[in-house]
Amino acid sequence: GIIAQSLIDSAVTRIIAVKLALGLFENPFVKPIKIDLKKHAEQAREMAVKSSVLLKNNGVLPLEKSGRIVVTGPFATLTDEHRGTWSLGKDLIESISILDAIKAAAPDSRVTYLNDLESQYPQIRKQSTIICVLGEPKAVCGEAKSLANIEVTRQQVELIKTLKRTGMKIVGVLCYGRPIVLSEIEPYLDAMLLPWHGGTFSSEAVASILFGDSEPLGRLPVTFPAAIGQIPIYYNAPKGAREIDGYYGEENTNTYNYVDCTGQPMYPFGYGLTYT
Repeated sequence: GIIAQSLIDSAVTRIIAVKLALGLFENPFVKPIKIDLKKHAEQAREMAVKSSVLLKNNGVLPLEKSGRIVVTGPFATLTDEHRGTWSLGKDLIESISILDAIKAAAPDSRVTYLNDLESQYPQIRKQSTIICVLGEPKAVCGEAKSLANIEVTRQQVELIKTLKRTGMKIVGVLCYGRPIVLSEIEPYLDAMLLPWHGGTFSSEAVASILFGDSEPLGRLPVTFPAAIGQIPIYYNAPKGAREIDGYYGEENTNTYNYVDCTGQPMYPFGYGLTYT
């Protein structure tokens, strides 16, 4: 008696109407569709390229395929993490690491993997470009996996600062599943590519973009704050005690959001660079 029968009848009628339109009463069972793994692989690779966002490039990218490259960082040799939090089952197609994808994309390059900074540090000085692969594990992303601190971890910040002392060009590959505060590492990086957790073929997409075989086509679907304290930050966020109009960098002293920080995001919604 809480809900009128007419309301239930109306809801059920809509469901039945859809089933009739689809012919599910005449043919309630359908034949399983054979999965075309090759087609799925091509689409996964294409989506990984098109969703990768180039955040910064001072001219170091794309890289030459015959240069000297150092690959380092905690996510350089990982595979499963690139599939992201919603890869609940085992992929029929195995993923490869970004290190292996770089070697495959540029077989004529001299690629050195740096896994022990203390003992291998002198080797970096002989190289032309450093690719540092940073990120966060898929276990801290997705449903019921919020983080209070979305800054780059202290260990990864210190790694970037140490690498910068070599004087070499540094390309940051950022494997994250959420917006991240990049303010502390951005000054030390000559280029920043954000492939997110790009799926089965994320590593191949990264290598393809780094060497210019593909164009980075992604644009940010979210705003990247310059500091944690700016959150919530989006173009039409409700105003608080202070004016918060300043998302697009309006120069007006009356719109200062904070005493110690700009009101602008680090990267606004829709941001993304290309090579052309």
